[in-house]
Amino acid sequence: MTSHAQHYLSGRHEEVWADLGALGQVPDHLREDVREVADLTMARVAAHVSRLAESLPELGFEPSGGFPFHTPPGPDARAETAALAEEIGGVPAALAAYLSTVGEVGLTGDWPEIGLHYHSVPTWTEETDFSPVTGSPDPLCLPGIDHLRFWVEECLRAPDEDEGVPGAEDTRNTIARTRPVSAVTSFDLAPDELHKANVSGGTHDVLLPDASADPVLIGVRGRPGVTLVEYLRAVVAHGGFPGWELNGLPLPEPLRALAAAPDF
Repeated sequence: MTSHAQHYLSGRHEEVWADLGALGQVPDHLREDVREVADLTMARVAAHVSRLAESLPELGFEPSGGFPFHTPPGPDARAETAALAEEIGGVPAALAAYLSTVGEVGLTGDWPEIGLHYHSVPTWTEETDFSPVTGSPDPLCLPGIDHLRFWVEECLRAPDEDEGVPGAEDTRNTIARTRPVSAVTSFDLAPDELHKANVSGGTHDVLLPDASADPVLIGVRGRPGVTLVEYLRAVVAHGGFPGWELNGLPLPEPLRALAAAPDF
């Protein structure tokens, strides 16, 4: 029987991810196959992210706070992601592969040529209408493994009734690594379009634990039910700023130069 990974390598990218999405929770006998598809996918995403991060400064984009656009994962990211997934009861294959392969990305900042002034002079104010028609270009902004690690430790931390007791912090850290997550919890994966625009907003979330192939991103304006892989396709197709798809306007020239047909 031909595997999902073999079908994926033959070019049937969207069809394979649709089939994997239909699985729900991935059965044990398909986990390695699904993991391979996720790894192949995120290797291609990583190449696009690297291309965008290298090109944006040359086009006049100024990163916010002087932070790099892209920080690839360290050598231990895959092992740590697997350990955290086991600890909490499951992380979707696409998200695990993203954390292990792509790393932290933040395409936020100021780009005067296309009218983005998120930090030097805010493009929008709290009173601005943020409907999908006039909303933020939603630059790609996703975390690395550090954010998942922090979230797991916060979710599993013991109550603070022993605060002030000598050695209590060490005790809490020990408990945090041994007590399982007892219920599905919302993981704040990324800032939403408003936070990315440097105004008060919310987050793009996924529910964990989850052993599916591709998680739904909750709270993405104008994209109900969008999955991580689908969202990343929109990112690549719009030069790193997928919100432009929703405002009914053509991509500015700099973004047209960065946009590419998703190959995953």
